[in-house]
Amino acid sequence: MSQSNEHNILADRKKTMWLEQYTNLYTLKKHPVTEPFIERISADLIKWAKEDKNALTLSQFYLEKGIPYSTFKGLMNRFPMLKMARDSAMEFMGNRREIGALKNKMNPNMVMSQQANYAPSWMELEVKRSDLRIKSQEKINPDIKYVIALEDFSKEVKKKTHNLPEEMK
Repeated sequence: MSQSNEHNILADRKKTMWLEQYTNLYTLKKHPVTEPFIERISADLIKWAKEDKNALTLSQFYLEKGIPYSTFKGLMNRFPMLKMARDSAMEFMGNRREIGALKNKMNPNMVMSQQANYAPSWMELEVKRSDLRIKSQEKINPDIKYVIALEDFSKEVKKKTHNLPEEMK
């Protein structure tokens, strides 16, 4: 066997090596997570978000695939390719949601309340708005100090436990 052929076999084995596993929501069977799986699901996610006109939330995708939320979130944290695919998919869905709201095909209030999760430009706008609100409050009431008052309930507890045996107090 030639050295390059042996290298290809080792590379193929490495690609199909189980990185971890997850339990499918519908079959309750364990499924392997491999590099090809991550590549395939990343490509499927982008294609789905771009082409499916009913693709409005990320959960539609991973639930359709039978992948639990915690598993999908963990995979995104560990595999940059899947996170990048998720980010692209969110933008496709965000555009669809925003246009739907502008054309009154979707509830604008519902879309607006979540749009920062779908489009980076909306997130930047929300951060700016928040900063301006804080600065505005500081200018209006610069001397306001917040005090949290905590009551001492220990005396009440002692009153209610005075008839209990000592070991139960």
